[in-house]
Order: sequence, then C-alpha cells, then structure tokens
Amino acid sequence: MEKVSLIVPIYNAEKYINLILDSLLRQTYRNIEYILIDDGSQDNSLKIIKEYEEKHNNIKVIKLSKNSGVSHARNIGLKKATGKYVFFIDCDDFIDDDAITKTVAAAKKNKADLVEIKTIYWFKRKKNVLYFDAPELQEKFYINNMQINGREIYTSSYVTGKLYKRELIGNSLFDEKVHCYEDILFTNEIIKKIKNYVFLDNVNYHYVQRDDSLVNSFGVEHLNYLSIIKKVKGKSITFDKRDELIINSILAIITGKLSRINMPLKEKRELIRQSISTISEMYPLSKKQMRFYQRFLIRLFRNKEFLFVYLIIVKKINLLKLTFFIKAKFAKKKIKNKKIYQIIKLFYEINK
Repeated sequence: MEKVSLIVPIYNAEKYINLILDSLLRQTYRNIEYILIDDGSQDNSLKIIKEYEEKHNNIKVIKLSKNSGVSHARNIGLKKATGKYVFFIDCDDFIDDDAITKTVAAAKKNKADLVEIKTIYWFKRKKNVLYFDAPELQEKFYINNMQINGREIYTSSYVTGKLYKRELIGNSLFDEKVHCYEDILFTNEIIKKIKNYVFLDNVNYHYVQRDDSLVNSFGVEHLNYLSIIKKVKGKSITFDKRDELIINSILAIITGKLSRINMPLKEKRELIRQSISTISEMYPLSKKQMRFYQRFLIRLFRNKEFLFVYLIIVKKINLLKLTFFIKAKFAKKKIKNKKIYQIIKLFYEINK
C-alpha cells in the first residue's frame, strides 16, 4: 500500500482543529502520513496538534518560528513528505472519509499523475448552513489546460482536493512572495508535466467558507490575481474557453471583491479601472470573440456614472454571499452523507 503525504498548514485554528483532525483520522486508507505545519500560531493550535502527535505515530508536527504564509508552510511540508502521493488540504476544510482510498485507487488504475475530486462549497447564511456544487465556480480559476490523447482538458488551479504523484511535483515549490492566489503559479508549472489525469465525480472536497479567511476578505491582495494572470498568460491573439474563464474571474473579483474594499471611492474606482484595463491589455485583438455579457459588463464598468452608482449599492449588499445563496437554492447535487453535514454545522457553531 503506497504512502500518501497529507499536508495541512495550520494557523490560529484552536477553535476547530480538533474537529478537522478527528475527521481526517477517519480516512479509510491506512498508509497516510499527516504533516501538520504550525505557521507561527498565536493561540493554542500548536499545543493541540502536539497532543495528536503523541497519540498517533503517523502524525508529524512541524513548528515554524513565525507566520510566513501558506506557501512557505506547504513548501516545508513538501520537503518533509515521504509518500509516493501528496494531498493538500486547508485546516478549515474536510474531505470524504474514503477520499484518499478512492483517489489512490484511481491513480493506480489509470496510471494517473493527478487525480482531482469534486469541490462542494459550504457557507452560512443567518442560522442556516447551505452548500452548492458549482461546476462554473470549480472552473473559476481554470487558467491551465493540457493535451491528453488529443483532447484538451482543463483543471482548476486550486491545489487542494487533488492527489499528486510525488514525482510529478519534483522540485517545484510555491512562490512564497505571493500570499493570495498562490496556487495558480504552482499549478501552471505542474500541469506542463501531466500525462494522465483523472477527475472523480463521486468524491468530495468540502470547501468551508469563513468570513475571516483571506479568500473571503475584501482587500487589495485580490489584485494579485491580475498580476499573476498577466505573468502566466501574457497577451493573446486567440480566444478559447480558458480565456473566457479568465475574464469571468477578473469580473468576479471586480464585482465581488474590489467593489467592497474599505477605501476612498476615488481610489476604488481607479483600482477597478486598472482591472478593466488589464483585460484590454491581455486581449487586444480578441474583443469581438468575448461573450456578449463580458463585453457588456466591461462597457458598464468603464462608465463613470454607472460605476459611481454601483459602488454605492454594493457597499450595502454583499453580492458574493447573495450569489452563494442563489446557487444553494438551485443546487442540483444533494449531500446524502448526513455525517459531513453535521460536522460542518458543528464547525460553524464553534466559530460563532
């Protein structure tokens, strides 16, 4: 039975780390080394995970002297990993109990370098815990594509929810200077080496939305996406599905993130103007190939009067949460696993 290295960066997670680790330890696969990296936590996270290390000989705890970010923590985990396969998970997310069993089986059966599982998005609205399976959000940061047996296949740039063959990663590391959307550069490097890829629709990675997490914050760090995309993609004279998704991502960041940054209106408008300009710089000859709604939104955000009114409205309305609520109402996938629902409901109760 091949060993799997499960890498978990941890920072100030004392409220819920017991819940996460107890869930991970229920994995049906029996040859897992759990690498827990405490990224300079200021609470009791380190004390708690050290207690787990004492009870379980397959848990390795690594203490970092200061908070250096998830990229650095993952890099340390990779350097310490001894498994044939690597699986990344964030310290506030969950996976199905048989996730590692099924992904390893799929990797062996198909001789796959990478096995990806479905992401389920969870969030809380008032007292209700809701979820949705959104293929279009799963595609949200698809900037990578690969040719396998003559077919063009897209994979998300998230590093979580994927089983990697260790030799596929090789000496690749995360860019420690990037603190938001850091997955993109790593995935862009890895994907060039993939020969066999598998997506499992019947195994879930449970992505739990927290209001205080970086990805749900409203700050200028989300501009990292623009600079990273420009670095990875460059200018384009063609337009395909990947390009369509890149533009959707930029528009989503503008509407859901930049619009709610706490800064003077004038500066906010300038940030949005720069973001729109990025699209024009990247696609100077392919505007006519864009979707109608994309051209329409770009035109709207270039209009000063519209932008002024829009920014006033979104100051009072969280469009991101509203979008999640609508998606949950019309979610096609139903979670039959009542245990995971109860666990995530408990997670939110703990984090009040």
